[in-house]
Amino acid sequence: MGATFLRPMLDLSRQELRTYLRAIGAAWVEDPSNQNPRYLRARTRKTLAGLDISAQSIASSARHLAEARTALDALADLWQPRAFAQDRGTLIPQPALFDAPTETQRRLLARALLWLSPAPYPPRGAALSRFLAALAQGKPATLAGARFHAGRLYREARGLPPEIPAHLIWDARFTATAPPGCTLGALGPEARATDGLPRAALAASPAIRRDGTLLAAPFAGLYHPEITLRPVTAGFAPLTAALSH
Repeated sequence: MGATFLRPMLDLSRQELRTYLRAIGAAWVEDPSNQNPRYLRARTRKTLAGLDISAQSIASSARHLAEARTALDALADLWQPRAFAQDRGTLIPQPALFDAPTETQRRLLARALLWLSPAPYPPRGAALSRFLAALAQGKPATLAGARFHAGRLYREARGLPPEIPAHLIWDARFTATAPPGCTLGALGPEARATDGLPRAALAASPAIRRDGTLLAAPFAGLYHPEITLRPVTAGFAPLTAALSH
């Protein structure tokens, strides 16, 4: 079940809100941290108090920024199908990526990084710009758990979680249907470079084992009739066909 939060008074200044509450005879509770200069919001309020900026203008600016963000995301949606090709859990930047507007390139790359290495927030700022420049120049680079090498973006093996029961979600990306006792984790040292896929990319790819014996590693071409690996992240070309055989 979800929840809906209604905030109809965001356009009101603090003084206007207090005047309204007094008029209806309602009491309120002051948060002491609102006056504590240790917090950024308190320092920001103090600075704004000395400027000729109303709550209404700030709220209006916030709405305009939200509208701009929605428009930029919609533009990225249009470019995304042409920006990357998906191959066995890796992403290959396409020329269209670098034909897109610069901000669209950044948003597409941020999406790609989150797809490969899920996180609460994508990298931003100079780090993302440097990584984008490396892709454009074909130079190896690493950022936020993803690696660009040999023309591909793929998940770094470093920092991957340990093996878990196969039916659970591993690395926030995959789960599996498998016989009892199977575990899901990284392929690791058993990876061998194949068909243009770097060994490091395969080492970070998912594999299913039982009692330490490797049973399936779909991205490496090893399948098992009783095992199906399923992605739990979306955003680029479907992986389903690559996960079962």
